[in-house]
Amino acid sequence: MYSLKIKNILLVGCGEIGSRHLQALAKMEMPVRIWAIDPSSRSLEIAKARFKEIPINENIQSIKFESEIPDNLDSMDLCIISTTSKIRFFVLKQIIEKISCKNIIFEKVLFQKEEHYIEADKIIEDKKIKCWVNNFRREEKYWNNVKKYFVNKGNFRLYYGKSDWRLCTNAIHIMDLIEWLSNEKIVEVDGSSLDEEIYESKRSGFIELTGKITGKTSNKGTFELHAIKNIQDNEVEFKISNQDTRLFVNEAKGEGILMRKENNWKPEKHRFQIRFQSDRTQEIVKSILETGDCNLPTFNESANTHKPLLKSIIKHLNKISNSKYDSCPIT
Repeated sequence: MYSLKIKNILLVGCGEIGSRHLQALAKMEMPVRIWAIDPSSRSLEIAKARFKEIPINENIQSIKFESEIPDNLDSMDLCIISTTSKIRFFVLKQIIEKISCKNIIFEKVLFQKEEHYIEADKIIEDKKIKCWVNNFRREEKYWNNVKKYFVNKGNFRLYYGKSDWRLCTNAIHIMDLIEWLSNEKIVEVDGSSLDEEIYESKRSGFIELTGKITGKTSNKGTFELHAIKNIQDNEVEFKISNQDTRLFVNEAKGEGILMRKENNWKPEKHRFQIRFQSDRTQEIVKSILETGDCNLPTFNESANTHKPLLKSIIKHLNKISNSKYDSCPIT
């Protein structure tokens, strides 16, 4: 059981996802003080407006909106770094230089350069900070319910695609799901079947790609992530299987069809709901502050999944472009 000691929470990055984290923090079921930081006055205004959409909660002892991390902060119980990938490593360095922080939740994609993963790992270990990455499906009831059909069963197969689902931005979510559902490590990531055209992401300064990323897992599992331009992402095809189970999922519609060998492959239809970030973060934060842990992957787990993805995309960009890429401009 948590104590009634007021917890200090720092949110850095109040853009689209950051403002949703803030809405969730506004629902905290323990006394907290919140600092919301973003250099963009527009982002801060949006965050303020979204915070006010949530009913008044007496557990929010105070909230302060700032354009930079104040110099007078001492110790944070938890920090959420929800900036873009381009600056996230430098924000991490700034935080640990200014304040003591016990726990950190990172948004993904973590960083754009491999050396930043190495340096961040050293910082985290030296400062003894507990860190997780917001690969949200591990926290969802639906995925926890179906995990038993795939974990440690072998012959794992996953396909995600046939729509424009922003492959570069979201591939890490599916790759994390692969490792967690199967309890196997991804040992190969192949971006040679990505398309040659580079697109501007909806976020300025970042890129998107279509085509295929394929890979293998440590127990001979396989996966294929396939993005096709101009096909709505709510039409994404999502299927997972092994020798005993087939699962077809439409997360946007909250529909799943499970077929099991032991049930003569009879379709078992079910409905579910994947929560918005604004309904999820407060429970993750509460779990960390109460128990010291949560269901999200640790920084080390996620970093090991990120790095081969980034390498495969950088390799592809350098093959198709006259520019020389030493970082991966995805977020």
